[in-house]
Amino acid sequence: MLCIVAWIIFGFLGIFSAKYREYAKDSFRCAFNLVKLRPCESDIDRKIKTKIISKLLRFPSAARFVMKYYNVLSLAFVILIFASGGYSIYSLYNLIAYGTCDVEHPENCPFSAPSACIINASADIKTFTATSYPVCKEDGKPLVILFSTSFCPHCAWIGPTFDEFAEENKDKITAYHWDLDTKDNRLTGEVETSIPSKYLDIYKKFNPDRTVPTFAFGCKYYRIGTAYEAQNNLTAEKEEFEAVLRELLKS
Repeated sequence: MLCIVAWIIFGFLGIFSAKYREYAKDSFRCAFNLVKLRPCESDIDRKIKTKIISKLLRFPSAARFVMKYYNVLSLAFVILIFASGGYSIYSLYNLIAYGTCDVEHPENCPFSAPSACIINASADIKTFTATSYPVCKEDGKPLVILFSTSFCPHCAWIGPTFDEFAEENKDKITAYHWDLDTKDNRLTGEVETSIPSKYLDIYKKFNPDRTVPTFAFGCKYYRIGTAYEAQNNLTAEKEEFEAVLRELLKS
């Protein structure tokens, strides 16, 4: 059973050393036969077993245990390897799609996007990045956009608070809440089916990694991700939006 894992390991090592290529070939033949429910015709499995037992001879009890339950332990090890690999792929997908390898608890993921840095911003603005770009406006008002998706859990958490902020300040800003997958603007009663390229250009400009949620306030302030989700503090999120808006209106 361990020949399946050995095939993967020796196959990788064989890239760098000819020593392991024969092991990789033997492991592949054995693994291929196991998949077809045929006996392993290679002695690679025996070599692995002998190597393990020889290392345990100093501990007779452990050696006897491994000898007796070798097949069961081999199966458990193979299952563990594939389960770990599957979870790693799942975490990598989450990291690419959502910007964190743990969508339920992003603070537990060491690869989650860090809090934004502040560049010459007001002391009240703690999580948005300030840029040197001029304020972009639409209909004479600062253009404020949230980019999200319909399936992102972080977007679902912050979306209603942003929508509420946009409604309360509709006389001061021109706001959009674009779902990138459905191409719908959540701030209207209509169902849109396309996002104008000028808004997508803003998204790509401030977030080349294409993660969500992404906030663009007047093309002068932006933020990728939520800031207070770990504390479940939507009030702090809204206060941050209002602080950024105050700075925008000064421009």
